[in-house]
Amino acid sequence: MIYVYYTTIYLKVNVTCFMALTKQLTIFNRAPVFSLILWRRVLNKGLNNPMNEKNLDALNNEMMTLIRRSTLDKKHGGLDRSSYTLLHYLSRHDKTGVKALAEELGLDTSTISRQTAVLESKDYVVRIPDPQDGRSSYFQITEFGAQSLANARRLRLQRYEEIFEEWSPEECQTFRTLLAKLNRKLTE
Repeated sequence: MIYVYYTTIYLKVNVTCFMALTKQLTIFNRAPVFSLILWRRVLNKGLNNPMNEKNLDALNNEMMTLIRRSTLDKKHGGLDRSSYTLLHYLSRHDKTGVKALAEELGLDTSTISRQTAVLESKDYVVRIPDPQDGRSSYFQITEFGAQSLANARRLRLQRYEEIFEEWSPEECQTFRTLLAKLNRKLTE
């Protein structure tokens, strides 16, 4: 970051934006009146706009890396991402059906059926027939499933503690806030 001084105002700008600003400064020096509208146009020309192609490409690369690395976390808890997610949801909700799980997690029912079949074969969940509709059933986490989830959660939190140990509390809070904002946007 560098600071640009113009009249009585300091502007903090990144280096990539500095070249556009220096071009605009020569125009502004000829103008008798400082215009915030012109500065806004310079700063929003795309160089600081989060939607420019360079920023989008960098975000794409970071998201791919994050997703790839976060799906390799089976060694940190023994549960793959889908098993962890389903068990986490089932631990917080009483008996839940396939349709409700599919809607909540944004997946189709065939995917949920396959994933719950895996959890059932490992004794993480139990299938409970619906007494009012013999064709449908609910899933409930077992004691073994709850213990496995608690172990995986403990190991994941230890891993996150290692990852974020050099971050300040403010950085962690900012990251959490931005991540929550991203997750909310992804659900729209």
